[in-house]
Formats: sequence, structure tokens, C-alpha cells
Amino acid sequence: MYYGGNYNNFYQPNKKQKKDRSYISLVFVMFILLICTAVLTFLIIYAQSTEKYESKLAEYQNIVNDYKTEHENYEENINYLNEQIASLYDYTKNLENNLQKLSSLNNNLNNLNAQANISDLNISETAAKVSQSVIGIKVDVPSQNINSYWRTQPIEASGSGIILTEDGYIVTNYHVVSYAVAYKNAIITVVLNDDSEYNAKYIGGDEINDLAIIKITAKNLPYATLGSSDKSKVGDFVIAIGNPLGAYLSGSVTFGIISGVNRKIEAENVAEKLIQTDAAINPGNSGGALLNLNGEVIGINTVKISKSNVEGIGFAIPIDYAKPLIDSIIKYGYVKDRPTLGVSGTDITSSMARIYNIPRGLYIEKIEVDSGAAKAGIKTNDIITKIDGKTVYALNDIANLIKSHKVGDKVTVTIWRNGEYLELPVVLTEQK
Repeated sequence: MYYGGNYNNFYQPNKKQKKDRSYISLVFVMFILLICTAVLTFLIIYAQSTEKYESKLAEYQNIVNDYKTEHENYEENINYLNEQIASLYDYTKNLENNLQKLSSLNNNLNNLNAQANISDLNISETAAKVSQSVIGIKVDVPSQNINSYWRTQPIEASGSGIILTEDGYIVTNYHVVSYAVAYKNAIITVVLNDDSEYNAKYIGGDEINDLAIIKITAKNLPYATLGSSDKSKVGDFVIAIGNPLGAYLSGSVTFGIISGVNRKIEAENVAEKLIQTDAAINPGNSGGALLNLNGEVIGINTVKISKSNVEGIGFAIPIDYAKPLIDSIIKYGYVKDRPTLGVSGTDITSSMARIYNIPRGLYIEKIEVDSGAAKAGIKTNDIITKIDGKTVYALNDIANLIKSHKVGDKVTVTIWRNGEYLELPVVLTEQK
């Protein structure tokens, strides 16, 4: 045990210890100051960064606001442009319609100008020139004795025709010269524009389309120039020349327009296609010429609507439709390669069928020698009621059904004979 000595000296640190403590305190204070400086620096930098961020954010917000404004303006511009496009489309449509109307008006104006440029003298000159090739036709069937108790009366028919060639081929309607086909003693006389007369020979015809060719023996005849009916349009001016009501009105000229093209009418033995015109066509005009303003034949006058309450409706066979038929008749005497049953007869109406207690159809009066009908065993007095199962009431119905066939095709013909129906296979032959 230690006693005595200086107690205070025992607890009092030595100088080295004091120095160490002062150093530690200094370091601690500096550390604190460093931390504070770092914190202060961080706060300053953070504040500055926050300020920059807020500035950038505000800048970006302004950009976004500007973009929204531009986008809204863009949408408004798009809507405006769409409205302008729609208006432009409507304007274009209206412009197209107006252009079509203007084109139609221009065509009408051209027609009116053509009419204005065609003086009465030009029309009369054209008519005078072409009239020389449009002739009159007379068919006379002398009276004849049938037996000692009966004598037939003479038969007469008249119409018009068009000279096609300088050596005398003439086209007319079949119905004008049909008596020359039915009666061997019929006399066909052609009356030219200068009143000279020639006897004519029947060359051949097409009853279905109401066309026929006759010929006179002559040279250097004034023949017509054929135009193109396919180029004709509704509203075109036309001239009709013929002999209405007989020879004493020969060479009559009428003027009008084309009222319709490719017309079809419900009648037997007329062409499938017809030109409708308001140029006056009367009995006797049949077979005459329908001309354009150049004096070219575009149609062969054939028929008119003859009801008392109808005016200005006449028809002509288009020349482009008739031309191949005419060429075939001139070359062969008939329309080549046209199929036929080889029969002719009378249509049985509903009243006739009721009175005589027979079916409707075609009552056979004549059968061509060596025809398909003759070879199949069809006889006169038979009644044809069906072709290939389709009901027929008239010769025209039969013609319409077989025209889609070819020569050599076989059809099934249903006939009524002595109260019984028979089905006979018939091979179609060439119509001559």
C-alpha cells in the first residue's frame, strides 16, 4: 500500500495526454465543420439543381402547352381541310354534271347549226338526187278461173323500192311483193323516177325480216349510197322518200328526226331491230329509203303505227342490220344458213280454238318438200302446239324458238292430230 505523496498529481494528466486530447478535439471540430460544409454544399447544390429542374420543368411545360396548342390548331386545320375537300368534291360533281349538260347542249347546238346550215335548197337537192334511186313497185295478179262457177278478182299491191346496183338489183319489203311469191302469174312492174317502166323478176326474200330483192334488166341505173345506221343517234335529222298511197304520189319526201333506235314491236314478220322516226311513213312508203342529211340510206321504211289516236310513229329496218341479209339474198336467193322446220300455215287464235274445239297453235297448210318436217312425218292439217316443250301459238313463235339453233340441229315438235298429241323429232334444214 502506498501512502503519502501528492494526490492531485496522481490524477492530473501529463502534458502529452493534454496535447493528444487537444488534437482529437481539433480533429473532431474540423470533422464537424467538414460535415456541415458538405451538408451546406449539398443543400446549395440541391437548391440550385431544384431551381434548374423547376426551370426545365417549366420550360418543358411550356413546350407541352405549345404542342397542345399546335395540335389543337392542327386538328382545326385538318377539320377545315376536310370541309374544303368535301366542298371541292361537291363542286367537282356539280362541275361534271354541268360539263355533261354542256356537252349535251353542245351536241344540240351542233345539230341546230347543222340544221341552220342545211338550207331548203340543199334538202331539196339531196332529195332530188336520191329520189332517182327510189322507185315505185306495182304487183298485179290477173283474174283467173277456178272452176266454171267461180272467177277470182284481180289483185293489186304497191310499194316502194331502192335501187342498189346500176344493173338493176332493187331492195323492198317482202310484204310489197308477197303476191309474186304466192301467185305464179303475178306481174311485178317497176316505175322509175322518169316514169319509165320495167318488168321485174323476184330474186328472193326474207319474210321474217320483211326484206325482198327484185331485179330489172337495165344498165347505168342511178343507185343509192348506203350509209351506216349504227352511227345514227336519237335526234338526228332524216328524210323519208317513197310512194305513199300509190303511184300518183310517187317520190314524196318527208322530213323529221330519229325518235328511237333498236326498237322492237309486237308484230309478225318485222325485223328484230327498227329505227323509229317521226318522218311521215304511210302505206306505199314501204320499201322506200330513210336517209341521213348526207343523202345516204340508213334504213328501209317498213311499217307505221296506224291507230287513229297515234301520229308520227313510223319504223325503218336499219341498213346495217339489213345489209348482210340483202347480200345473201342477192347471192343465193335466200338467207343462207338459217334453220327452218319447213312448214307454213295459219295461226289458231283462242276464239278459233274454242269454236272448233281444237288446241291453239299453228295449223299446217303447206310443207316444203325434203324439209325436216316432211321427213319427220308432219302432215297438212296437223297443229303444232309445242317446240322442245315450249308452247307456240303462231309461226312467229316457232321462228323465235328455232333461230337460236343451227341447220342440222334436232328439235322435238309436239303436234295435235285427230284428237291425239304426238311428239316427233325434226332435224332442222336450211331455209331457202
